[in-house]
Amino acid sequence: MLAIAVTLLCALTACDLLWSEPGQFNPNRSVIFPADQARSLTKQCSREVPSSIEGTWMPNIDQVRALEPPLAALVKEEATHGDFPTTEIDVARYYRQYGGLIIGGKRIIYVNAFDEHLAGFSWRWTPPLVCDGGYGLFGVEYDPHDRGQRRRRPRLVQRRRLTARLNERGLEKQSMEYRGINHVALVCRDMKETVEFYRDVLEMPLVKTLDLPEGRGQHFFFDCGGGSTIAFFWFPDAPAAVPGIASMDRRPGASMVTAHASMNHLAISVPLEKFDGYAARLKAKGVRLHVLNHNDGPEHASTEVRDTTWIRSMYFADPNGIWMELAAFTRPFTAADVAHEPARYEDRERYLRQRQVAAPVVETVK
Repeated sequence: MLAIAVTLLCALTACDLLWSEPGQFNPNRSVIFPADQARSLTKQCSREVPSSIEGTWMPNIDQVRALEPPLAALVKEEATHGDFPTTEIDVARYYRQYGGLIIGGKRIIYVNAFDEHLAGFSWRWTPPLVCDGGYGLFGVEYDPHDRGQRRRRPRLVQRRRLTARLNERGLEKQSMEYRGINHVALVCRDMKETVEFYRDVLEMPLVKTLDLPEGRGQHFFFDCGGGSTIAFFWFPDAPAAVPGIASMDRRPGASMVTAHASMNHLAISVPLEKFDGYAARLKAKGVRLHVLNHNDGPEHASTEVRDTTWIRSMYFADPNGIWMELAAFTRPFTAADVAHEPARYEDRERYLRQRQVAAPVVETVK
């Protein structure tokens, strides 16, 4: 039996866990971190993690595949015979991040596992950070060279105790929960040269591309880490960068177009499950806002959530006139989300012609 050490915590909503493919490596839900990123897997909030790390290394695919059969068996055993057993095993839930650590002179593979609802679009680069995550997250230490039979039982926190502790804290009375910057939307002169700089020079992955309808331009997103993105609009009729033309015109019927190098609006992430509640909460405080659900396909936005909705947004202005957005992604990005060629500065006339033949559109800020 291979040596494995596991630390688990029981969730508030579900106590079932196992790999998505028992005993098999699933490339759609797994990633091996490079050596220079392996330490990031140990930066957890409330979970025990390896200590006294002397260095890092990068495991190969064969070493990771060898880990899966005994790991799946151990996780199932602990879920069914641990301090809070369950017989309901959902095999499609868990994503895995693997990193190589050197501890006590040994090369250890550390596995960071997390529930699919925590797998944001940047999960291949960034470990999710959740406090009291329960069965939603757990860590595993694996020695690929040790064939002893040592095993340390996981520490499980019973759901009843944890629920009572959370109720005593009165979480419903806490302040609104924010999760950092969702995206900063800027305006570029040339989308192609922008992509080449951010993706190729700065090495920020291009994760989402949009060709705006009726010749209005393009909207591209770059992953800047920590679940945040930098987004650029390209407008065929945008003026050149000029100081003083750096914010959105909020008058009724005004265009959303702003100048090159301006900040179009600032978006901040909020929990998807609390989105509607937060909108109602702000309205009750007198904030004038409107909600839009942005969709894939020909109709880019709607007031109702659809199967094609990829982000939910509420818009409002701060006292300085800065256009603000609270936003929540509804799903991880996939390769299919990058589907448009970046526009060049020379494409302005073609886009403007599309706008001229399209039906009139009034972009009203409510």
